[in-house]
Amino acid sequence: MPGRSDRAGRSHLTGAGRPVANAARLSLLIAAAAGLATLSAARAEEAAGEVEAAARPAAALVEAGRRIHDDGILPNGEPLVYNCLVIGNTATVRGGGISWGSANAAIRFTTISGNQAPTGGGLFVTGGSQEIHKCTITGNLATGDGYGGGIYFMDSSGADLNYSIVWGNSNEVHTEGAQIAAEHYSGGNVAGVTHSCVQDGESGFYLQNASVFWGEYSITDDPQFCAVDPDADEWWELQQDSPAWTHGWGSMGAWTSGCTSTPTLLKEFKALAGTGGVRVSWIVTAELEPDAFRLTGHRDGQSWQVSHVATAADAFEGWDHSAQVQAAGDITYQLEYATAWRGWVQLADQTVSIALPEWRTRIVGVKPNPFNPQVTVAFTVAQSERALLAVYDLSGLQVTSLANRVFQAGTHTLAWDGKNSLGRAVSAGTYLVRLVTDTRVESRKIMLVK
Repeated sequence: MPGRSDRAGRSHLTGAGRPVANAARLSLLIAAAAGLATLSAARAEEAAGEVEAAARPAAALVEAGRRIHDDGILPNGEPLVYNCLVIGNTATVRGGGISWGSANAAIRFTTISGNQAPTGGGLFVTGGSQEIHKCTITGNLATGDGYGGGIYFMDSSGADLNYSIVWGNSNEVHTEGAQIAAEHYSGGNVAGVTHSCVQDGESGFYLQNASVFWGEYSITDDPQFCAVDPDADEWWELQQDSPAWTHGWGSMGAWTSGCTSTPTLLKEFKALAGTGGVRVSWIVTAELEPDAFRLTGHRDGQSWQVSHVATAADAFEGWDHSAQVQAAGDITYQLEYATAWRGWVQLADQTVSIALPEWRTRIVGVKPNPFNPQVTVAFTVAQSERALLAVYDLSGLQVTSLANRVFQAGTHTLAWDGKNSLGRAVSAGTYLVRLVTDTRVESRKIMLVK
């Protein structure tokens, strides 16, 4: 939508809410650059010193020349992207939103969101000395086996990320490096992060023969965006009590403080451990489809998706019967909501403790008793061990063996159909069913009637 601007005067670099081809994105960026002086004036009160500089890039962007490959936009020279929205774009190799290559570039007061590429879903930076100042980079995706859902630095010796927010980006496969990834062929520092809000901080970086300087006054707190509705005017603005706004060292991100609280989408979220599984349920404030949500479980570095269904127009439920809930320990369930530009936004999470019962080796019951033609024997074993369950007559002779094998700890059931080991029906009368393990022997009387 070239020419469209929001209420803050930002130029939108997008294809009407859908991914656009690289060539199309190039023309959009050049068109946006031509109007940078006007856009800058709209925010002169916030960046008076930038207005004159912002009037320069139109010619510089074009004269510097551009190469269009399978990556995102690849400018040379010293380009400046100022006060723009780069949203909803796709590249097949790198830099879904923007790809800076060998350029002393500057990106200021710009939002990069909803873009995707195999490397650097939002932004790919390589070479030169780049400045990323007061930008909001969120909801971008590194597809396939890639890293750097938000930003990927490669061989950059002077990249400077400052007063910016990098939050809510993701990798399709990997958990580390979802916000920032860096690579250096010869080894060394590739970038510095100062006075910025970065999800997971330096512990979440993915580094390949590289280092990223985590500078002073950077934080890892949730920036508390205002809305989960991409049509809302205050979409990337911050709540008034956002740590990215109130930490005392200057506001972070491309947007100002614009709301008092996040609109409530979730009324209730519960995760309860039960027999053999965990039930997760939630209630929302509006009628939404099940595919608007993603429910995942997390334990010991592993993640898995939990299927769910709608139980009412505003209520949903998922049951986790995966192998991860069959052992004692803590599991965290995370609920996310699908948005148009920021991708998956986390709504809630809850941790439940799985406590397995302390089993005793014993016969729990026999039903029905008396029986005809079949009786079911329920028994428990305290630990994984071999158990013999057999039927005997009152003289002590074995009539038949129901099982003689290793059983896992827990409850088990076996049935006897009133026949001996040769498959012949036995006469009516009283019999004994006996459980034998290394630690216990127990018998119960059963009666077969004709």
